[in-house]
Amino acid sequence: MSCGVNVMQSDQRAGTGTGTGTTAPREAARLAFRTEIADAISGIVDRDHFLLRLARRVADVTGDAWVAIYTRNGVGGDLLLRSNTMPNARPLPARISADPSRVTENVVEYSGADPSRQLIVSVPIGPSDDVMGALVLYSSTGAGLGESEQATLAAIAEEIAPAIAVAEHYHAVKQTSVVDLTTGAYVGWYVSQRFDEEIARARRTQSSVTVVIAAVLGFEEYQHEAGYDAGDSLLRELTAEYSGLTRVFDVVGMRGRSEFTILLPNTDLSQAGTVIARIHQRSARVIERLALPPVTARVNVVTGAAAFPADGEEATTIVLAAEHRFNQNEILHQRMSEQV
Repeated sequence: MSCGVNVMQSDQRAGTGTGTGTTAPREAARLAFRTEIADAISGIVDRDHFLLRLARRVADVTGDAWVAIYTRNGVGGDLLLRSNTMPNARPLPARISADPSRVTENVVEYSGADPSRQLIVSVPIGPSDDVMGALVLYSSTGAGLGESEQATLAAIAEEIAPAIAVAEHYHAVKQTSVVDLTTGAYVGWYVSQRFDEEIARARRTQSSVTVVIAAVLGFEEYQHEAGYDAGDSLLRELTAEYSGLTRVFDVVGMRGRSEFTILLPNTDLSQAGTVIARIHQRSARVIERLALPPVTARVNVVTGAAAFPADGEEATTIVLAAEHRFNQNEILHQRMSEQV
């Protein structure tokens, strides 16, 4: 397979000093690759941005291959797709087994618009007893790797492991400042920052991003009757349910004591309808389980949604549109409650 051979040839030519043609670009790619690692070990990089750059550098070094990088979702968790060098439209499994012996069989073969791209190898990142990720390569040749090529790829995986560990550590530290410790949802300033970033991304890719506002009506009465601990439990349960029904790259945040903001990238209003319906279903399930007698407060969740670019070009305009629809739905809910 050409990618491994190219790496080996590049190193050999550089060692003899006789390389010409593609040798210099390959050596430059390897130098840039090591610079990325040095930066990460210094702790000055954002995890997701680093992993995306790292995937591109690995692709530069290997030449032919497309690269995907997975890292662990917490201790003992599955491996989640963090970055890849494939076009956005290409399907990839978002989650694979945490068991290193099953990594390859859990990565489905690439089956996108370019059928010539096939899974050729999946290499665990980190020691066998503590795998922190997987480096997955797809090739246009579909040929397997020889022993020397596998050794080269294993060396790359070993080289990037410390940098990924540091990036994951700094990401975990950062999370403590962006996550509300009571509910587990993201804090408001982080949601606002992500919303701006997702709008910028949607503008570049000509896609959509939807924001959903979900508020717990009757929460103050419930908290007064059941106590603050019960109120916290209700919000934690709702956060867990909303996080469970959304995707890895969606954002579930708080915008007040009893209000949520949910960002859905690459999603327009019509596509968001399914998620919103599930929000109501999951909310009703949680409320039914927690708002039990002797509590008499009537608790319900009302939503409102708006999207870029259909409802505006800026975050503030889109949020105002979502709030307007929320207010309309709240009035409708109150009228229906009065008729019961």
